Formats: sequence, C-alpha cells, structure tokens
Amino acid sequence: MNNQILEDIPQPDPAWDYYLTYHTLLKAKSRLDKLINEISEFEEASVTQDEYFEEQLLKILKTLSSTLPKIETE
Repeated sequence: MNNQILEDIPQPDPAWDYYLTYHTLLKAKSRLDKLINEISEFEEASVTQDEYFEEQLLKILKTLSSTLPKIETE
C-alpha cells in the first residue's frame, strides 16, 4: 500500500481484540486490489497469466484463512 492510503486508514487501538485480524484483512484487501488492477490490463487469457493469477489468489486465500478466529474454550 502506498503511504497516502495508509494515512487514510484509521489505525485501531493495538489492545483491540481484532487488531491483528484487522491488519491481516487489510493486507489481503491490498493484494486483491492489486490483482484486480493487474487482471484488468489483459484483454485475452493465457495459460501463463492464469497460473500467475491462480498463484496470487491462493496467497490471498491463505492470508484470509489465517484470520479465522481461534476460539479458546475453558
């Protein structure tokens, strides 16, 4: 993300329970926004591009899956 975007995003209190989740979601969103911009530049699909986009989507999904809450039980 560029500095201007970071300045526009409110920074939550680090003591907030969802602080890490919030930042992980921002990271995934940034990657997804970048991928959307990249894919919009191509008029025709190719195997190489499809493989690249799939690889990037898998990275985003991995990031998102790491945000799933881990509920502690007593």
